[in-house]
Amino acid sequence: LSMNIYLPSMAGMVTAFETTAGMVQLTMSLFLVSIAVSTILLGPLSDRFGRRPVVLWGLALYVLASVLCLLAPTIEALIAARILQALGGCTGIVLSRAIVRDLYERDKAASMIGYVTMGLAIGPMLAPVVGGLLDQFCSRRLLAEKRSGLRFSLRVQTVEKGCPAGGIEVPKQRPAARYGCRKPGK
Repeated sequence: LSMNIYLPSMAGMVTAFETTAGMVQLTMSLFLVSIAVSTILLGPLSDRFGRRPVVLWGLALYVLASVLCLLAPTIEALIAARILQALGGCTGIVLSRAIVRDLYERDKAASMIGYVTMGLAIGPMLAPVVGGLLDQFCSRRLLAEKRSGLRFSLRVQTVEKGCPAGGIEVPKQRPAARYGCRKPGK
């Protein structure tokens, strides 16, 4: 959602921040670069520290960065906040698949990853429509507030139950035996 919901608002951001279209487009470009970089980093971090702590830290970073986007007084501050938002938001993209592989055997995991992928595909399809409606009836700051509030409320509901993967208990460590790996410290 974070990548696509604000696309219809980009033209209005040029006016709101009194900047160029290139600077506003930089918020998207650096967001995507940050996702690429954090994708490389999150797998090893979750293997080392466990899935749940990395998901929770990523969620906290995402919420903090969304608030910073909401309060950004300049385009430069918005760009920096979007970079942080991508670093935190990428945990769901990367770790959802890893959590499914940890929880299910090979045959069942393939089916469950299909559901995860479907969810990851539907969000970007619907986000520009929702963003366009919000842009038509709301200001940029309200759009950022709605985006961060919606994602935060959805995540908190599942995390409070100990289930950041949408109703599935997330293991604290990757089951080493299933993958033929040594357990840390041995």
